Amino acid sequence: MNSCVAVLSETTACFTLAEGVALIEAVEQSGCIYLFAENYPYTVANQEMRRLYRAGAVGEFVYGEGEYVHPDSADFWNGISRGVDHWRNWLPSTYYSTHSLGPLMFITDTLPAKVNAFSMPYRADDPVYARRPVRNDACSMIAVRMDSGAVCKLLQYYLRGHGSWVRVHGSLGLMEGLRGGDPRRVRLVREQYHERKTAPVQQVYQARWPKEHAAAARTGLPRPQPPSGCDSRRTSSSISAGRPAAARGAAAASVSTRRATTVSCGRLTP
Repeated sequence: MNSCVAVLSETTACFTLAEGVALIEAVEQSGCIYLFAENYPYTVANQEMRRLYRAGAVGEFVYGEGEYVHPDSADFWNGISRGVDHWRNWLPSTYYSTHSLGPLMFITDTLPAKVNAFSMPYRADDPVYARRPVRNDACSMIAVRMDSGAVCKLLQYYLRGHGSWVRVHGSLGLMEGLRGGDPRRVRLVREQYHERKTAPVQQVYQARWPKEHAAAARTGLPRPQPPSGCDSRRTSSSISAGRPAAARGAAAASVSTRRATTVSCGRLTP
């Protein structure tokens, strides 16, 4: 960033709070583009839930759950984390929370404010643990108070029963990805108590990619050049997942502000 070049970094971008603060300050001082490559917010189901939330489909954020559970064989883990000092063999389980927290932040435009967490160790009788050179805990559960006042429960890393799942309870309804079957499907519930009923109480449907998906699918084709005299490295400063409140509006994945909704063809549309 100090050399004024755009930067894309993969998880994990930092290992301490001090490093996180230094990264944010470097972005703000340089005026260059920074993007944190946390991919889980951008599944089609999570993008649809962001659209629904911004359209007011479930009201204001009250409670959310995010899960990223990833068991596998010792052969798999040793193949991608060679050596005792590889970060996967010592990283605290509470640090591997981007896949569970990132989608909730993205969907609701909120940030963590208070955190309490519990780690669970590997079991001595686990055959995977016996074949790995790990010195960290297996998994963790994190309770988070967001800056909006909403509460989230996060579950992450090594437990049996592979899966990734997001659930958002709002003041008027619920939306979530399906735990089984097609991961593109979304469940939307709105009881419409004391409201004019305009839609089924529950809708389950396959989410569609936003319009940007067509452009993304064409990556690799020649890109249009910036206007003459424009330094593309300094056009904006944005931080995805984990960005400070002041930078939210500049995030690369930001969309238009919340609008009123109507019901059409079994799904809520702006």
